[in-house]
Amino acid sequence: AETLALAPDAAWAILSDPARAVACLPGAKLLRREGEAIAGEIRVALGPLAARFAGEGTLRLDAATRTGVLRGRGAEGANAAEGEVTWRVAPEGEGSRLHLDIAWRLTGPLAQFSRPALVRGLVAGLAGDFARNLEGAARGEAPPPAPGLWSLLRRLLRGWFSGRA
Repeated sequence: AETLALAPDAAWAILSDPARAVACLPGAKLLRREGEAIAGEIRVALGPLAARFAGEGTLRLDAATRTGVLRGRGAEGANAAEGEVTWRVAPEGEGSRLHLDIAWRLTGPLAQFSRPALVRGLVAGLAGDFARNLEGAARGEAPPPAPGLWSLLRRLLRGWFSGRA
């Protein structure tokens, strides 16, 4: 969960708008949305390994409970990924709390790098970036570019070391 310096309604206004929400996730791009059907892509690079997963899924939003569920799958060559992201915004103090649950499955050659501790570190770093970018979007700031190689390496190493503790 991430603490946001935003009122719950302000956070939900961005999270319920797929174009604005996707812009907060480094390397992600919304390609189209038609009702609950959604298509997009995400680019990930780590040294000489790079992948651009393009995929489709479904997006369900519930404004009354400020919750959303995104289910999707994508592929890039011999690599494939599928997953689900569930989020909920709740009041907390002067701001709000963003609760995120992420489940995924990766297949193909990149799956060998999918060690749970490493991926947890990477996902935690991306969740932090997403929260900061969400707050920036509420202030009208443009999101920063996707993280570079060194930033991703630091996240992977942090996940590796925290997984060994």
